[in-house]
Amino acid sequence: MRRPDLRLAAALCASTSLFACVNDDEFRKAVPTASQVTIQVPGTRAAGQRVGDVGVVSQGLVGDPSELYALTWAVSTTVNLSTLALLGVLHAIVEQHPTSQTRDSRTFGPYTPGGLDPLTYRATVIRIDVVNYSFAIEARPRASQAEADYLALLDGTITRGASDGQGKGEMTLRFDNGRALRPTQCEQGAVHFAFDNTTPPAKLDVQFSKFANANPRGIGCQSDTPTDATYHYSRAAGGAGDFVFALQTNIHKVSENKPALEDVSIRSRWLGAGPGRADVKIAGGEVATDLAAARLGQDFVLGSQCWDATFATAYETSTPEALHVMATAGDPSACAFSSQQLP
Repeated sequence: MRRPDLRLAAALCASTSLFACVNDDEFRKAVPTASQVTIQVPGTRAAGQRVGDVGVVSQGLVGDPSELYALTWAVSTTVNLSTLALLGVLHAIVEQHPTSQTRDSRTFGPYTPGGLDPLTYRATVIRIDVVNYSFAIEARPRASQAEADYLALLDGTITRGASDGQGKGEMTLRFDNGRALRPTQCEQGAVHFAFDNTTPPAKLDVQFSKFANANPRGIGCQSDTPTDATYHYSRAAGGAGDFVFALQTNIHKVSENKPALEDVSIRSRWLGAGPGRADVKIAGGEVATDLAAARLGQDFVLGSQCWDATFATAYETSTPEALHVMATAGDPSACAFSSQQLP
């Protein structure tokens, strides 16, 4: 087979338009990947378990599934689900042939999925310079033809790394815009991501602003209270991770009749094979009331729980011991990480 004449190809590029010779894949690859903007916790949680169902019980449960592992998994899943649906739409659109282009941009769409989806989408990727790009996915009502009706659902910037799938940048999910276009949507608020996997460990910071899954008009929506929250995650080679997060939850069992919410801050660390450790600080709610009544000289509880490769509790403890939030049980030498590291 005759080899293509690269000099002829170059001459054709020069004699036509330069942007026609730029590979569309350059723009497609500027869109963040799921691994850059999701939290990858090993294993699975107990079936049917939700974030609000997971608490810290007041007796040793060595050998049973680790509740702090389950909480880590549930929180990470909540963060991920808020990301993957919109990112999946963005990737699906940019896989189409671009509908318009310039030397430094590609526009994909309008794209109408059909079915029950009431929206029409388009995606744009703009090359700022050799390694820096911006990207966005916008939507408008399917029946509209007006340019002004487009609202951004997701947008951000990225600096591409040395190889495909590497980069650092930021991205914002704009759920309030989605709610304006689709009034029955469950999510509201905004979620901002800052990510960097150009050097190990890979890092991801996630900021929730007035975010909630709450909409009486939506089927299957919950009744969350809009909240602000911050998550920090780092991932080392081999799948080891470090995840710091905070939430309000009731750490007590229903039978204890203590319905108030406590402020729980957790740092979970794990090895690639699954074993890990969570160190937790608990304050507020009935924990604060119980500590004050016991006159123990502090207004928070510290606790730790370790799990093995099957995600079963291997060791747990808490202080002050007199409160019995988690009775000390198991063998501390079974912990994948020997020392406590608080959030």
